[in-house]
Amino acid sequence: MKNESGASGKPVTEGARRVSLVEPTAAGFVVLGISTGAWKTPFPPRRAERRQALAGLSGRAAALRGTPGVRQATVFAAVLRPPGQPKEGEGPAAAYDVVLLVVTDSPAVARDVADAIAAEAPPTAATERLILAGSNVRSMGPVSPRPGGVFLFNFFTGPTMQATLDAWQYTAGWFEQETRLDNSTVILPDAQSHSPFPIINHCRWNSLRQVLPSLLFKRSFRSFVLAAFSEAGVVPHPILYRVHS
Repeated sequence: MKNESGASGKPVTEGARRVSLVEPTAAGFVVLGISTGAWKTPFPPRRAERRQALAGLSGRAAALRGTPGVRQATVFAAVLRPPGQPKEGEGPAAAYDVVLLVVTDSPAVARDVADAIAAEAPPTAATERLILAGSNVRSMGPVSPRPGGVFLFNFFTGPTMQATLDAWQYTAGWFEQETRLDNSTVILPDAQSHSPFPIINHCRWNSLRQVLPSLLFKRSFRSFVLAAFSEAGVVPHPILYRVHS
């Protein structure tokens, strides 16, 4: 293996794989995440607030699909917090059990959409809301919004955007190799978003079976992937979702 540099500037170690990247898309992205309350287990509670949030965002998505400049508007419902959550002392995990992802013709259009959402009253009685607009800074290939698969939104925190992005790229090849991942869109929030997350990674697998066993049983997930994040000071907040509407 070539002596490549990783997230910490050190040579790539066992478990690392060079990730296959493609040219990022010029599209814009809006992420609207809603937390309807705390999770005490890996599974989101089935509560009235969650049903209301899903219904409210489904209506919003339907309206957005007819808006000029909007390519896609998809509502996701969380199904599981997979292994790799923040450790004790690293702060609370992200708890967005409902997410609306809007794909637009450009980041400028995404900013307009995000501003319009932020100017409106919250669509539900949600306890926490995240609204950001951004662009695609890295890509392993486009993420299909078709139902039937399982989708990841990984909300990363880290010391800087570049350190967080480097840590993602350093570890992404592991997912390509071990879970046959062939798509991923890394969203870079714009400055106006004031996002607590330097980057958000979004991708799709055909089923939980394609990804979950690797996270649970492959030792290199902890010894390489999570260790690399920890060394870089980067904390992943992964949540797996299904398409709701």
